[in-house]
Formats: sequence, structure tokens, C-alpha cells
Amino acid sequence: MISGDTTRRTYTAGNPSQPDPPKSLWANLGQTKQSILAQRAVGFNCLNYAKAPEGTLYRHYMPDQAYLDANCAQGIRVEIMFPSCWDGKNLDSKNHRDHVAFPDLVMTGDCPSTHPIRLPSLMYEVIHDTNAFKGRQGRFVFSNGDTTGFGMHADFMMGWEESFLQKAVNTCTNPSGKIEDCPLFNVVDHNTATSCKLQNPLPKAATNENVRGPMIGLPGGVKITFADGHEEGSSAPKSSAAPKPSLTYSAGERPSNAASPLPGQVFKEKAAAAAAAAVTSAPAAPVVTKAPEFFSTEFITKGNTVSEIFWKEQLVTVTETVDAVETGAAQAVHHKRHAFGRRNF
Repeated sequence: MISGDTTRRTYTAGNPSQPDPPKSLWANLGQTKQSILAQRAVGFNCLNYAKAPEGTLYRHYMPDQAYLDANCAQGIRVEIMFPSCWDGKNLDSKNHRDHVAFPDLVMTGDCPSTHPIRLPSLMYEVIHDTNAFKGRQGRFVFSNGDTTGFGMHADFMMGWEESFLQKAVNTCTNPSGKIEDCPLFNVVDHNTATSCKLQNPLPKAATNENVRGPMIGLPGGVKITFADGHEEGSSAPKSSAAPKPSLTYSAGERPSNAASPLPGQVFKEKAAAAAAAAVTSAPAAPVVTKAPEFFSTEFITKGNTVSEIFWKEQLVTVTETVDAVETGAAQAVHHKRHAFGRRNF
């Protein structure tokens, strides 16, 4: 299966300079179409270990070099989520896409009725050490000629023995997400993996190809393409007239329930802290024997948040005992009305 579109150079799922709307609003905003979910399945995470990390799939474009130099001390992590809903019939399709679909929240949510079978969630992450080129003139371009990041794409081809893969899915449930924590795999350690070198001399098939770099242009002479549609040669990319999106840093949040079995839960963002009501000490609530009754209901809309407030009338009687006075006037009994509000999100 394929996720992403190598030919895409624009973003049509909203304003890339703004964060995605809260996921709870996507359905009401008509933003659960597969064409929109596929674009939101691509992310570019600015890595700076001195700060709290950004949320997964927070930014959907490749930042320009000035932003990378100023903010991403450990580089950029490119993220792409795969569809996790299957039609239950086809192991592939002509375009390698139609037999699968995204759930309505990309990483979590409900599968469409056309693809009711849930698959294990799959996400690719690739870290590019862009900070190694800090201060140098130029720009970063993907090997498919993409300067925007909107054309990020990935392929998955199934080559596992089905019985072993199913065993891994059932067994390897450590919430760390580390492959080393799965007892079924004989993992090559990091030092061994990074010690591999290109064969010298090179294999005959590669002797006439510059596989070591640097190269004067992109492999295969691929042209560099920009958001406004114009192209340049495979080397010396020039500036584009198309404005570059600008989305500032925002710390991501950890899942509210790390033990949740939902696919992609490790990446799922919980509701913003501002939406949570403050908890204060209060007397224990009385046992409720019937549905509450309210004398008024009020709706308040602020931005994307609609608050429904139920007003309840409660009669409170306070009795005081005081010394009698000569006039014998009775002490007043005070009746107070209190309005209790409840916010629904």
C-alpha cells in the first residue's frame, strides 16, 4: 500500500500555517474525507531536545532552512501514517490505495463502512540531520524534486511470513514501542548497524554511478518543483514566488491513557489543558434518584468551542438563633438562589 502522493505540491486540507482543528470537530466541519485525512497523515516534527517535543503530525510541510537553523537543533523528523482500515477482500488494488482507508481521525477513530476491518497501525519516521548544514546557503529538497514536503510519500510491501507476523502482533505489545523490547526479533545492535561501509571497490553495477556524492543534481535528473507549479533544473534550486507556510512551535501532549489499545494511541493528542475544568475540594454529592431538572439552558459560542450551560435553581434556608430583644421582632429567614453552571465540550 502507498501513503502520500509524490506529485503533490500544495496543501488543500486547510491552512498549513495554522494547527489542525480539534479532532472532535473534524466530522462537523466535513474534514473526514479520505483526501483530507491523507494530507494530515504527513508530519514534519522540529526536533529540539531542550524543549518539550512537538506533537506527532502537528506540522504538514517542510520548514524552510531559516526556521530549521533557528529552531530545530536536532534536525527534522519526517512522519507518515499509513491507512489502517481494510475492505476485507483485496490484498492490493490497482493504485495500491483503494483497498485500504484511513480511520476518521487519521491515527485513531472509526473506519468507514467500505473498509470495516481494522489493521495494525503503521507509521514511518525518518530523521534528517539538517542542523549539520546550519548557516550554509541553499535549501533542502527531497529526491523527488519536492521543496514543500507536501509530496512526502511511503510504500509498504508485505514480505513477512504471515504466521510469524501475526505472532509478533499478538506478542510485541510493550508500550515502549522499541523493537528491542520484542523477544521475537534478533535485532542488530546500533553500533553494528552504523559500522557498515560501502564495499570497496564498488560492485560493478555501481561503478558508473555517483553513489557516494555529492552530486551536481538530483539522481536521475529529476527537476525541482515548487508550490506555484514552476520547475527548475535538477541543480541550483532558485527561490519560488509561492509563500512558504509558517507554523510556530507548540509542545505536544502525552496520551491521557498510555495503556489504551487504540491503534496509534501512543501518538494521540489529548484535549488541550485549557478545556479541562479545575478541580477543587467539595462536599460529597447527594445520591441522585431522578434526572436533574433545570429552569434555563444557555449556549455560548467562543471560537470552535460551544458551551452549553444548564441553570438550576436551588432553595437554601439558613436559620440563626440570637438573643431576644425588647421589641420581640422575629429574625429574618433568608432565602438565597444559587445558579450552578456546567460546561459541555
